Amino acid sequence: MSTVQTLEQQIANINMPETDIHDKVMESISSTQLQKKHPVNTKLLIAASISILLILGSGFASFQYIILYNDKGEQTLNIQPYSSTEKSPDYPKQYLDLIAEGEAIAIYDPNNNDNKLITVSSKAKTYNDWNTFINDVENSYPIPTTLPDSYTFISGTIAYAAKFPDTDKLIQESVDNGHIITYEKVDTYDKIAHITITLTKQDHQYIVSMNEGQTTDTLFTDHINSPKVQKININGVEAFVATKASETNVIWRSSKEDGDNIYSISTTNTSSDVNEEIKAILLMFIQLD
Repeated sequence: MSTVQTLEQQIANINMPETDIHDKVMESISSTQLQKKHPVNTKLLIAASISILLILGSGFASFQYIILYNDKGEQTLNIQPYSSTEKSPDYPKQYLDLIAEGEAIAIYDPNNNDNKLITVSSKAKTYNDWNTFINDVENSYPIPTTLPDSYTFISGTIAYAAKFPDTDKLIQESVDNGHIITYEKVDTYDKIAHITITLTKQDHQYIVSMNEGQTTDTLFTDHINSPKVQKININGVEAFVATKASETNVIWRSSKEDGDNIYSISTTNTSSDVNEEIKAILLMFIQLD
């Protein structure tokens, strides 16, 4: 009989795949990998949405891990690099075209898949109107009712958590049909898994991602291998900042008093004032008075 890991173990395995912040395609895919290898237990790996956590894949391996702390000396996040075995596969867009925004699909590819991984992808809903977006987010994440005049809202996405597929059925269907790729639509929960907000200010773009942080202490990311890595303090909590020639990427976990959410920002801003701009954006989302 197969079992799955606890939610805490699942979220602890968040992976953040590569994407390009200059790509204007805001289709967001939330992927979950289910490992099915008889007779061992099922293992769940959660991978964050592409176009959401925006990973930088080059640089050099300077750190094995980086730990973020708050002003009380408490650990907020353990950031580690991930191996290729922890990344979700890139499936042809044809499979994602089979589902509408807000829906999810499970895909089983037997090729080079000894562990019998099944990937569940939920396609995020895309919004171009700020009021409609914040209305659908409701109280899931802290969002101001209005944005400062200096920022322009480009788009937002909302991705819903996907339910588990019938893993045995997908694998057996593949075997019965000559080991082909098999797939099926799966239902989603009403619970919002994550959101993104794309903003511009002057000549720079900022993509802000929000995920729940209550059940995770570890994030896996290639940001750790960026040429320039630093920590800055935002509202009493350390943030991880990684800079490349044309991109700056940030990971930060807010305090419990501010919602205990995990934020990721990817921006084209690499100027000397980028850290202050990042602070201003994050504070905009947690200080809503």
